[in-house]
Amino acid sequence: MIKEQKHLQSPHREQHQARRKRRCDRGQPMTCAQLNERLNDPECASKVFQPKAGELYLVYRKQSQCWLAALLLPLTDLKSVGISATLESLGLSRKAPSCVTYNVNSGEFEWRDEYRDGGNLSHERKFPIIYFSSSKFPECSAIGWVLAKDLRLQDESTLQPSAVPYCGVARAFMKRRTSRRILKDKVRDLDPLSSEQNENHVVVIPPHLKLPAPRPMYPSSQIHRHRR
Repeated sequence: MIKEQKHLQSPHREQHQARRKRRCDRGQPMTCAQLNERLNDPECASKVFQPKAGELYLVYRKQSQCWLAALLLPLTDLKSVGISATLESLGLSRKAPSCVTYNVNSGEFEWRDEYRDGGNLSHERKFPIIYFSSSKFPECSAIGWVLAKDLRLQDESTLQPSAVPYCGVARAFMKRRTSRRILKDKVRDLDPLSSEQNENHVVVIPPHLKLPAPRPMYPSSQIHRHRR
């Protein structure tokens, strides 16, 4: 009888799974409410276990009452992720959580000992983020500290204008950053002198590019005589 009951229930289970599949289906335009349902569905949401600085994630912002794209920031060297600022200048230092501390000697933020990699509380870290909450990024963007469990992976199906405000600003920023990095790599490849190990090399000008010899300089007295 038990086997028969399971067999009878299987069509309902299949229908339930089909509904979930439709709800998780990618590539379909969705609203903010639909995105919220999807990102809170354990079977659909792609949660983040090891956040990476410089990556773009989706974060639910209560003040905006919707999911926003957000850039995860490192504790130091924000320029490495495309932001010409510091945690202090962005205002993140004023609301720094207990998992970080400010090193007076280095002038930088650090994880407290128990929150570092392998620490007992490393899973309770809060990470600094900057939201794409305005067309003027990053000048007028909201900021915050969030847990890893509050982050969601984003893709083409979730980063949609119909569901995520200012997602176009986020796309444009990531595109510009990628272009700058590619250009920087090309310049480095074309100019080996830009690398640190060759920074003291002497520049040798090829013969066909050599400039004509400079004309001799005359004393001011001789210049006056020529004028006469």
